[in-house]
Amino acid sequence: MYSLNVELLRRLSKSLGLSQRDFSEQTFGRQQTWPQRMTFFDRLLLTDLVTISNRWHIPIRWFFCKDNEPCTIPRMEEIIRQGEWQEVYIDTEAFRNIYARSPKGFTREDVQKALDVTGSCIWRWVTVKFTMRAQDACVFCNTTQSDLADFIIDHNWKDASSDDACQNENAPSTPETCAEQPACGCTEQQLTGIHQEQACLQEKVKALQNSIDEMRAAMQALHEDTATQGVSALAVLRATDFAGNTGVFAPYQWNAGKWGADATPTLAEVVDRCNAEQRSTADYLLSDMAAIMLRRQSCTCQDGGFQGVSIDRNAFSYVMSAFGLPQESPESLSVQTFCDAINMLHLTPNCCIREAHAAYPRLFADEMVQALSK
Repeated sequence: MYSLNVELLRRLSKSLGLSQRDFSEQTFGRQQTWPQRMTFFDRLLLTDLVTISNRWHIPIRWFFCKDNEPCTIPRMEEIIRQGEWQEVYIDTEAFRNIYARSPKGFTREDVQKALDVTGSCIWRWVTVKFTMRAQDACVFCNTTQSDLADFIIDHNWKDASSDDACQNENAPSTPETCAEQPACGCTEQQLTGIHQEQACLQEKVKALQNSIDEMRAAMQALHEDTATQGVSALAVLRATDFAGNTGVFAPYQWNAGKWGADATPTLAEVVDRCNAEQRSTADYLLSDMAAIMLRRQSCTCQDGGFQGVSIDRNAFSYVMSAFGLPQESPESLSVQTFCDAINMLHLTPNCCIREAHAAYPRLFADEMVQALSK
């Protein structure tokens, strides 16, 4: 369980031999910031602690107490990092993945209730500006059973805890202290490389599995605010939980039976065949249930009125980045993965496929993707 080291924070400026105004000026560039934070302590932001940590070279972990350990008030010379300093920062992607993936049994609703915020608020934290309060960082870790080090990157703490001089020998315990050096004989630098590689692989796996709930919630709000841009079929899709749970009803699925080949094609191959056969992509991408709800029949133009199908590559790249696969192209992306992406992001193929013959719903989210990708 985490809590703030309140006593250390309240005595911080005095311990540095500064008034609150002078400390605030040297740390934040404004004289009023720190006095206001100390007066209204619940307004202290996690980013405030990051700023303090980087300005005074104090590993951020000193500002928190864990489990039953005492919240010590050490001398500044004991906690100020000597030697090379590595920038402390908040990994918003890691924070989002903890919140979205629920790896230890909690739900997003549990987190929202514990923090007393909405899903849209958390979405803004990871996409616009990270304004989480410092106390809420403790609540978040306690609720999700995660470690501060999972999303607050501070290599100085690990470096400090493994120094030969044991500069910070009275530091609070963390999973990365020198007492836990492995018996394999790996150096600290090698361990850092292994951890970084492992974290990179974990991020890639999470990106493939992440439902992007925050983005979908924001898009759903935009849909509701612009209901006049929808069609009646969209209401039917929402009624079947299209907007909330793609596991219950996924309107876009790869129809392998209509394709007539064993291998799953890429998105580009589907578009090429549609152009060759003068056929709509909806014949291959709409599930049977969704086609019925949309009153969608096969659209094969044999009267010469077919207009070519194309892919807006800028919009495609934008969607893939949101889905966590920024390196993919229409020539490499499986059409099934494309369906999974647009289902999770609450989009239709209209977001990046240009064709005149499809009967997909007209969604504001698709238009927003197109506008943002230009």
